[in-house]
Formats: sequence, structure tokens, C-alpha cells
Amino acid sequence: MLLTDLCAVLPGPVLSRRIAKEEIGVPESILFLTQPCALRGDVLYLLDVAAAQRVLPACTASAGSTVLCAGDLPSTVSCRVSINLIALDCGLLELYNAAAEYVTELRRNTSLEADRLNRRFASVVEENYPGEFQVDAICASFPKHIRSSYCVICVESADVPGRSVNDVLMRSELSALFSEDNIAIYDNDTIIIHSYDGFTHPPELPLEALSELLKKYGACAGVSNGMRKTAQLRMMYILAKKALESGKVLMGAERNVFFYDDTMLFSVMSLAAAGFQGQYDNDDVILLGSPIVLNIAKHDPKGKRQLLETLFQYIINGGSTSKTAEAMHMHRNTVQNRISIIEEITGGQLTRDGMLQAKLLLTYYAVQYYTKVWNKNLVLSPLIEGQDKIITRPERQKDE
Repeated sequence: MLLTDLCAVLPGPVLSRRIAKEEIGVPESILFLTQPCALRGDVLYLLDVAAAQRVLPACTASAGSTVLCAGDLPSTVSCRVSINLIALDCGLLELYNAAAEYVTELRRNTSLEADRLNRRFASVVEENYPGEFQVDAICASFPKHIRSSYCVICVESADVPGRSVNDVLMRSELSALFSEDNIAIYDNDTIIIHSYDGFTHPPELPLEALSELLKKYGACAGVSNGMRKTAQLRMMYILAKKALESGKVLMGAERNVFFYDDTMLFSVMSLAAAGFQGQYDNDDVILLGSPIVLNIAKHDPKGKRQLLETLFQYIINGGSTSKTAEAMHMHRNTVQNRISIIEEITGGQLTRDGMLQAKLLLTYYAVQYYTKVWNKNLVLSPLIEGQDKIITRPERQKDE
């Protein structure tokens, strides 16, 4: 909101202005300034000229704080902080009535604009306008201009008592953090269409500030890949939602901002699982993977999945036993022994067989989905002596 817009609706001529910032925040309330205080940017303060010399010098303020003064200010009055200070030739009551009417109208217009954005975003996600031209036109009508690149951030609130109040406070802070972006509400989530110039991967966003804000409210967020075409807004929302769902399963409390690129394999598996169940009426998603992984799991002591977790860390750490040991907080020799057992079971060398690694990694995510999302236990046939027994290297050398 521009300061000139505010001045245009106030009663009486403006006698003087000391402007710190031409653009000001949307006021949430109006308060009479009768004693020194910390001025907020979302409050419109009214001041009688008689109290100005006593009150103003001791005030503190955030950027964009606005004070309206009824009556001309004496030149000796100084405020030691930068504020938008406007003096008008009118009475305090007349000033209050005009300011109250203005704030009410501003809230109504802001609410209508937010409702329009929510409806337009929903129409895109729900494919009410399936054509690319129609989607581009809808996005062009959003209040804030979408720059050359954008991503979608899907924020999920904590399901706690007083959630509705927390949501209002959190969205207010998100609006300040992403002041140049469109923010909508869809399916109880807060959706930020964050745009930026150029193209970066991962998308460019204030990650540290966002993480701290989410931590404050116990919330979490999924972030889509970056995109240039606004016609793909629906798919970017889906990717952000998938990143959020997958990140909560894979990373839990370790993080609260999940990028789709970091959860891609698990997200793809979730889509495969939904299709497998819907098309074939089968929830045994592990059938989509390689049985080699189940054979590895059979040899884990009492279902602890030590071999599977070691295998996963070994693959994502580029076949480095040192990095795997560091990630799992164990000795390098322990990792090497487990990898040797896995290679005995698979009959291949993990460091030399990229296709085997890809199969094992994809199947690992199938197991994760089966056990963590569908909450099913791995059903493993018992070991049969002489058939499923691991042949260790010393025994093999003896047999030969």
C-alpha cells in the first residue's frame, strides 16, 4: 500500500509529512498514541498535537510505522526513529472516523482479493480451466506479478489446539517474508507461489528464514522444482504436496522444509503404489521391486533391517565405506563386513554394477513405503537350512 493512497482519503489538508518509506503495510488496527511505545508496522497510530512533544521523542519503531497527527506539529518536535509522520489540519475525532472507515474498506478489499486468489488457484488445481492459454490467463490475473521463474511452496500447519489462531499468525508472517509473492489457501494448506528472476535449481528462496518461521509454529513445507511455464502451476502444486508428504516420512523431525528433488524417488514410488493399488487392487507394492532386497532382509537379525539400511546409505554415499560409516555412526570395518554379506547374497559387486544399484535403491523405497506409509510388516519366509543359508567366504573356500 502506498502512503499517497492513505493521504488521499484523510480529512483536511496535509500540513507536513516526514516520510521514511513510501510503501507502508496494511494496518490491522487503529490505536491512539498517548504514551511512548514500540510502534508496529501493522498498526495505524493517531496522535494529538498537544501530546506530540512528550510522546514522539521516546518512541521506537519498525520500518514503515505510521503516525497520523491531528494538528500542525511544532518544529521543535523530533522523533529519533524513522516513521511515516503525517500532520493534518483536523480534529482527532474527525481523523479517527476517517481512518477507521479507510481501514474497514481496506480490509474488505483485501479479503475480497484474497478470496478471488483462492478461487482462481483452486480452479487451476482442480482443472476447471484445463487449457494452457486459460491457465496462463488465470495466473496473469493474480494480484502479484509472477516473474520469469517460480516454484510452489505448500505449507502444512501443525494440528494442535488453537490451530486457526496459529494459522492466522503464521500466514501474516509468511506474507511479510514473501511480500512479493501470491499466497493462497487451498485444502487447509497455505500455498505460496514464489517467483524469482532467472532459473536456479533448487529454487531460490529464503530457506533459513522460512525454516525458522515454520519451527516457531510447528509447521512444515514442501517445495516443488523450479518452473518457467505458468501453465504447469497445477503440476508444481502436486510436486510440492508430494515433497511434503514424502519428506515427513523420510526425514521426520530432522527438517521442516522438504524439496521435491530430495524426495523424488520416494514420491515416484508413492505414485506407483497408488496406481498399483487402484489399477490392480493390490497393496503389496514390494512386488514392483526386486526380490533380491527381500532376500537381503531375510538375513537381517530379528527384522532389524541393518543390512537394508547399510545398503541404502552405501549407495547414496557413492559406494564409500568411510562416508557410510560416518552417516551411520559405526566403524568402517562393520560397514565393509555388511557390504560383503550383501554382495554374497546378490552375487554382484555393488561398486561396479550401476543397474543393480538402481534396482536395489528403488526397491528400498518400495519397502519404506510399504512399512512406513501403509504400516505393514515385511512378511519373510523363514530361512531353510542348506537352501537360504549364507555361504561365507571361508566356507566357500573350504568347499572348493
